[in-house]
Order: sequence, then C-alpha cells, then structure tokens
Amino acid sequence: MERGGRRNSTGSVSRIPNPLDPLYVGPLKRGKRNGNGLYKKGEHLYIGDWKDGKKHGFGKCVYGGSSFYDGKWYEDCRSGWGEMHYKNGEVYVGDWLMDKRHGEGIVTYADGNWYEGEWRFDKKHGQGKLFFADKGQLYCGSWMNGHAQGGTLRRNIFTESLTH
Repeated sequence: MERGGRRNSTGSVSRIPNPLDPLYVGPLKRGKRNGNGLYKKGEHLYIGDWKDGKKHGFGKCVYGGSSFYDGKWYEDCRSGWGEMHYKNGEVYVGDWLMDKRHGEGIVTYADGNWYEGEWRFDKKHGQGKLFFADKGQLYCGSWMNGHAQGGTLRRNIFTESLTH
C-alpha cells in the first residue's frame, strides 16, 4: 500500500498520512506500481493492470463518479478496445488510440442519435452511419475530419419498415 508515506524495505508504507493523499493498493516493482492494483486520488479511481507506474493492460477508471472507461490501456492512455460512459449520457464503444476514439466504434448520444463507423483521432472519418432519432432519418456515407462528405439520407425509416 502506498499513501503518500515512505516505503520501507519490503515495499510497504511505514505511515499513513492525510486521507486526501493518493492511495495505491497493489504490487510494486522498483518503487513503481506494477501488476494488478487499485489507485484512488480524490474522486478518480482506477482498478486494473499497471506496468512501470502506468496504466497498462485492462482496467476500469472512474472519473469523478459520473463518467467511466472500461477497457484496454497502453502507457497511461486508453488504447485498444474500450467502452466510455460520459457525464453527459453519451456512450462510446470501440477502438481507442492514445486517448482518442480511433478505428471502428459506435457512439450513442444522450438525445438518442447514434453514429456507427470509422473514427480518426476523435473525429468521424471514413465510412459511417448517423441516425437521427427525432426525425427517423439515417445518413450513410463518407466522413472527413468530422464532416459528412457525401452519401445518402434515408427519411422516415420507421414508416418505411412498417410498409415493406
């Protein structure tokens, strides 16, 4: 356990100071978090794999109690497959690279709209579909740096499916 105190020769803490200091419970290697452990600092909580003092492998991170990420980490960054639940109600499930949505993924927005497709550095980029829940419309086409580049807009897909 590490909590702002000094480590003794066995790697454990010799004293427990202020409860607002960071808390780590888990193995240490050369004085750094390594292996599976729990880290808490304020409202920030991470439970998962560590390597050389960085989040690395699989883990779950809670940010301020209202948003969280569950998935793959690489050197302290969300990288690989993961699921992020945002404070505003948005949910993203898909690929990450260096803390950015990157690769294939699906985002569901708080208003019921959703996008499924390709991402590049946190922007819609490549082929994708955007559904407008309030209008029953589905846009399918190309995206570049977050902007639609050409495709088709199907209107009233709710009534289309009822009549066919």
